Amino acid sequence: MEQKRLRKAILELIGLRNLAGTSYEHIVTRVASELRSQGVNKNKVEKELSSLIASGVLKRVKQEGSKNYVVDYPEAQMQGTLFVFGRKGGYIIPSGSSEKIPVNGFACAGYKTGDVVSYVKGANGDVLINRKVSTSSTTNTGIELKDKTLVSGYLFKDDLGKYQFYPQDRKKYPDSMTVINDVSKFGNVEGCVVTCELSPLDSSLVSVREVLGRVGDPLPETNAIAMEAGINLRPNPKIEEELTHIPSSVDVSLYNLTDEDGNYIGEHDPSKNDYVDLRSKMFTTIDPFDCRDMDDSVYTELDEDGNFVTYTAIADVTEYIKPGSEIWKQASQQGFTLYTPYDSYPMLPKVLSHGILSLNPSEDRLTLCARTVIDRNTGMRIPGRTKIMHAIIRSQKKFSYNEVQAMADSNDLAKIVEQMKLRAKISGVFEPQNLLECVALNRICADKVWENFRNRGMLHFNRNNEKQFKVSKDGTKVEDIKPYEHLKSMELIEALMINANEAFAEYTVENGLNSVYRTHDKPNMEKVERFKAMLGMLGIEYQGNGDNASIQKLLHETKDSIYKEIIKEFALRTQSKAKYSNTPHPADEMGREKTECECHSALRSPCYTHFTSGIRRMADLIVQYAIKENLRGHEQPFTAEYVAQMAALVSGLELNIDEAENKINDMYAAIWAEDHINDVLEGKVSSIGQSFITFENEETGIRLNVPTEEIAPKGRVDEFAISVLDKDGKPIIKLCDTRELKISGADRLGRMVYASTDLTKTYTNMYDEDYAMQFNYNKAVSMGKVDRRNDHGYSKNK
Repeated sequence: MEQKRLRKAILELIGLRNLAGTSYEHIVTRVASELRSQGVNKNKVEKELSSLIASGVLKRVKQEGSKNYVVDYPEAQMQGTLFVFGRKGGYIIPSGSSEKIPVNGFACAGYKTGDVVSYVKGANGDVLINRKVSTSSTTNTGIELKDKTLVSGYLFKDDLGKYQFYPQDRKKYPDSMTVINDVSKFGNVEGCVVTCELSPLDSSLVSVREVLGRVGDPLPETNAIAMEAGINLRPNPKIEEELTHIPSSVDVSLYNLTDEDGNYIGEHDPSKNDYVDLRSKMFTTIDPFDCRDMDDSVYTELDEDGNFVTYTAIADVTEYIKPGSEIWKQASQQGFTLYTPYDSYPMLPKVLSHGILSLNPSEDRLTLCARTVIDRNTGMRIPGRTKIMHAIIRSQKKFSYNEVQAMADSNDLAKIVEQMKLRAKISGVFEPQNLLECVALNRICADKVWENFRNRGMLHFNRNNEKQFKVSKDGTKVEDIKPYEHLKSMELIEALMINANEAFAEYTVENGLNSVYRTHDKPNMEKVERFKAMLGMLGIEYQGNGDNASIQKLLHETKDSIYKEIIKEFALRTQSKAKYSNTPHPADEMGREKTECECHSALRSPCYTHFTSGIRRMADLIVQYAIKENLRGHEQPFTAEYVAQMAALVSGLELNIDEAENKINDMYAAIWAEDHINDVLEGKVSSIGQSFITFENEETGIRLNVPTEEIAPKGRVDEFAISVLDKDGKPIIKLCDTRELKISGADRLGRMVYASTDLTKTYTNMYDEDYAMQFNYNKAVSMGKVDRRNDHGYSKNK
């Protein structure tokens, strides 16, 4: 056992076996005994135990009235709640504090989000976790967490008739696991998709929690992935009870109505909350054609100087859902809405997100609204003219992106706006008079905002890698698949939402609110150097240091290159991961806050948050409620510690949801490919690995995996995975090369589509009932030991 793993094992065993406070010799003997099977002896344990004592992680104290020494935890040890973000590590938030203490991935291994841990800082500044003090389903600030680690996969019997569990995610869990609970109550579970709880003491043992359906059925498979990501599919009677008290429509008589200057319209009742009445303004929503949870609506008019007065109204979720409610608790555990090709797993109940919280046309809706004034020349917000308010709106039209794009393509929108400006000067009419004028003002205003973004150095990739699936009504077949078309109308909404998010963030800072911010650090310089080397191998010179201006210049100069998409992808990989934070400052990969940096590096935004999607993002709900209570003159609803914990929690949940969406999309891509075995498609190399070269088909957006050994039997992958080289170092194939490929196999369980360069061969579909149900074959598949090269043009030998 290597040194750092032995050190961690010693600390874990001292905590697990309650050895603290016992004699030095007893601990050495006990630990050596438990780790003997891993090649550890007393000498090794004694050496590392002495090192832990010397570094201050443990202490050695002479027993009173005795010659013996005991080993204990130092008085300097601290406690806090751990939040894990995957392999890179996480944060400890100390009890009673909002500080974030970075912990590396190795120290986090074996622990999970919500563990209350004891820790000390070593001599080199690294945090070392002594022990797990407790695991709670609720943090000290009342945040409810998942109290179990769920893993999804399949149940099959081994040769002795005992059930074995095979995880879906074979990268994360490469080995099968033994089922330790009685599954007879579930009936016949052979070949079923299940979710299991990992044993806290032994990760090779699991307990079956829920049986979801048969292996290979896309709906149980999708449910399993969703549950593993933290989504609760079980009915909650408490939530059902709360829903009975939430109205299905807005009763305007329950509120005091005012104009934008605060003057009351009609009688004023001090017991009622105030809302600005904006129902006369021509708000519209712009979303995908099939959207049913419209959480934002926009409207723009002119002022006397020709500037753009733009209103961004966001569904007022927190008027109905309060902290501490069951709906709030479940939303906190899920964090985000999970969208799949067949359906969605909403963060909030659909009866709300599709009902009173959706800004449906011709219906009164409560919103939190940002009114900003955009300078007609610079596209910047004019200082001092932003107003954040509660408002009632009535959306006039539900537009799809395609409808707005068609209106823009068939009309000169800039000319329409110029005519409106002239009309305003002559007749004093500053508002749009019809829907076409609404679209024109929104679009030209957004164009000005984008101009400001470009001038300040915002990095914009304009990258679209999402796929649009057409799925059968029962969710079992994929009838069509293609990439989403990128439309300029999407940028209209993007610009106005970024502008609004900045306005809401500025409000939270100006008013000193405990709130959540969206932060993004500058690029990692090691990644930038690799990016430069990669570009050099493609014959492209890049002298920048990863800054926004140099990256944007590079993207512009290579916009007509065959490598443009690859350059975008690799440039994106140099960027840090955006996170949620309780302060408007980014943090590095170890969680160290950078107070000297602007809040969001890619946007070049000094202050940024997520506010505009309270229906589907938990972070937005926290910001909403903090602002709502401040507008009403109430005390801050959240402590700094609560916000710090929630920011850490939703950052981790975001990774889970993103991973789940990718898994489900890959499964449905494989289901589509099952009906297209032997189709010939053109593919462009998008990535190169030791086992597979991945091609992307432009028409469908699917990834086709061809064995590297088929294309380059004796080749070697270069250090940057840009090409496969022959023995003389010359490229056999490289990124962006194209090939004609025949689909040779589709594995919905492995979520892979396979292809071959041999267009003469006829292939058969690998997926059938026997494939899903035969244990020995599935066992071999799960462990990656099946060779299907002769039948399907690829190999999975290890």
